[in-house]
Amino acid sequence: MDKLNRNQKGGAFIAMVLILSSLVAAVALCAFALRPEAGDDERYEITRQRMLEVKRALIGRLADVGGGADITSCGGFISDYGEPDDMTGNFIDRLINRPAGWQAWQYDLPPNNYQFWAGYRGDSYLEANAENSSGTPIFIDGWGYPIEVEFPGASPNRINIISRGKDGGIGAVNPESYDEDVTDTFYWRRPVEVTNNIGANADFRIIYPIQGNIVNPPVNSGIIPSLPAPLSTHTFSDISIGLRKIEVQDLTPGGEMCVKMLCVPPGMGNYSIRINSNCD
Repeated sequence: MDKLNRNQKGGAFIAMVLILSSLVAAVALCAFALRPEAGDDERYEITRQRMLEVKRALIGRLADVGGGADITSCGGFISDYGEPDDMTGNFIDRLINRPAGWQAWQYDLPPNNYQFWAGYRGDSYLEANAENSSGTPIFIDGWGYPIEVEFPGASPNRINIISRGKDGGIGAVNPESYDEDVTDTFYWRRPVEVTNNIGANADFRIIYPIQGNIVNPPVNSGIIPSLPAPLSTHTFSDISIGLRKIEVQDLTPGGEMCVKMLCVPPGMGNYSIRINSNCD
């Protein structure tokens, strides 16, 4: 038994050493990529890693490949705040510092009684790694240029995370060079289709934040008196990804109100879920 315990302790120690070594290596890579003698390959890799940090600040572990879509994967600004107050300019500034007047993290209380947390959590979603010439905190790529976040007006459901590459300018004369922009694009709003799995008529409601405030669905979505006869399925349009609350009221005699927390991942098409009468 003592030998077994020693082996277990030894294995745990080795695992801890390997984890610490990986962390040290990652930190060393980040530091090395900005040294003057660092090559473009290293600077490109650190740029990609920093762009991933920005994406995590926006959507939590949903940013990671294979991050899943369970409740624990949902996080970041969009999950907490929903649609921001202002989507113009370089949005990364709003991730580094909460703008004055933006709704702070709060729990919804009566009379709305949505029982949902929403708002800007804390003071920052992203820690600045540099300052510009005016002393303003910024977040830079591997070549030392600011990483940008934009909501393209022509495609309102997209977010672009952009590094301008080695030259810091838009585009590149030679698209095969490191001067080319590095871009990560994802869709942050999508339809959510909810079905009462037993096929009975039901009323539907989805609760989520817009500009940090907890809201009902927009007109023609969810439980509103003007809807026609209730359906077994309802689709909500343009719901921001992240943690959302679904309520389905089964309208059969004695039917239950099912409440489910839902983690909506990035994507373009309908995100569909089915809820049984026992809320499974």
